[in-house]
Amino acid sequence: MTRNLAWSAAIGGLAALIVPAAAQAFCGTYVGEAGAELTSGASKVVMVRDGNRTVLTLANDVEGSVKDFAVVIPVPEVLSEEDVRVLDPAILDTVAEYSGPRLVTYQCSDFAYDEYYADGANACFGCNGDDAYYAAEDTDHDSNEQALDVTVEAEFAAGEYDIVILSSEDSEDLLTWLNQEGYGVTAEARELLGEYIEGGSKFMAAKVRLDDVPTSGGFEGRPYLSPLQIAYASEAFSLPIRLGTVNSPGEQDLVVYAITTADQGSVGIANYDEFSLSAATFDNECLFDEETQGSLTEYIDGKMDAAIAANDGAAWTMTYTWSPSWCDPCPPGGSLDDETVAELGFEKGVSNAHFTRLWMRYSAEAATQDLVLYAVGGGSQEQLRYIVRSEGLEQYFPVCEEGWADPEDYESCSDQLDEDTGQASLGGPWWLGFAGLGLLTGLGVALRRRRQID
Repeated sequence: MTRNLAWSAAIGGLAALIVPAAAQAFCGTYVGEAGAELTSGASKVVMVRDGNRTVLTLANDVEGSVKDFAVVIPVPEVLSEEDVRVLDPAILDTVAEYSGPRLVTYQCSDFAYDEYYADGANACFGCNGDDAYYAAEDTDHDSNEQALDVTVEAEFAAGEYDIVILSSEDSEDLLTWLNQEGYGVTAEARELLGEYIEGGSKFMAAKVRLDDVPTSGGFEGRPYLSPLQIAYASEAFSLPIRLGTVNSPGEQDLVVYAITTADQGSVGIANYDEFSLSAATFDNECLFDEETQGSLTEYIDGKMDAAIAANDGAAWTMTYTWSPSWCDPCPPGGSLDDETVAELGFEKGVSNAHFTRLWMRYSAEAATQDLVLYAVGGGSQEQLRYIVRSEGLEQYFPVCEEGWADPEDYESCSDQLDEDTGQASLGGPWWLGFAGLGLLTGLGVALRRRRQID
């Protein structure tokens, strides 16, 4: 199976919670992002939406030489130099680590109650993860302007990119201009360019100035391209993806990190089929054992492949939705902060924001429309989490794909705590002590909301 980058060089041309004190001790250790390999080469986009203002940040992963990088993006209005800038790529890594599917470890002591925990010490409200181990040249356009129905509305530099903002009424002329200027847009894009023109779009085209391509120790000295950020006003809450499918030899993965106001809540995609990674079987917030169940990456990937096969080649799932000031367990970097969301374009602070992570896979043939997004409203809470299987945790979690284990087959955490430490555990039926945890973290199986497949 071959997958391209939908927003990179392959674009080619494009309510308070009432929680008992005992629950405060529910910590654990963040091991890493589960199945991170699946989306390491995926197109990553951060979308900040407040009213009719959108701030879009594009992570430009490049396959091949940066000298060959060029991108063409339809935009709803003429952008000025103040509307376009570059970001440190580390900010995208922070967002990915914060919201990615979690692989976590818990010990029976994480479910214990004693005076230390009851006093609120070591409570994991937005843990900062400190104890966690985590294994994350100028071009003259004048001659082309005269010969072709293409207007260069603006041109400026942003970081290592030379940017031009274009308008045209003729897709053929626009295609010709782009190719003459070295953007390498194939003829197959002509019809799509025409549709964007008819819809009133302008176009932002960017190429790289090689002398200004930065390097970083974090990238072992290799050149990298800074994420591009653009801001614009538009009544439509949408994301163009179709140009990125031109000449795609296979399927494409797209990860959308959406930041909205708290009252807007979660974000979904209106015009493609949704599926849930945890709807029908015990396949999320469950105990996973790679020795008996194989690779977690392959496990998650298989879920996505089955979803797109059942949905005509394109499907998406929500893998995280929460206030960005919260995480459980947290990665080493902790939750997001005001500075981070401000860099991404949201200036009202994390306490007034909601964060959603969407993962989509699609074939070129199935991507017949640009994404239309919508805000669900309210403060939904959900994450994709897998727990490393260890003795006793069957008391609190089902086994992935198998369900709840027979209590006769394992020694429970309650038994272990009573025997080993003599301290009172949550004991008894799991839900007596765990319901409060479910309110706090979304992990209580009987209480947490499961999103169903339509």
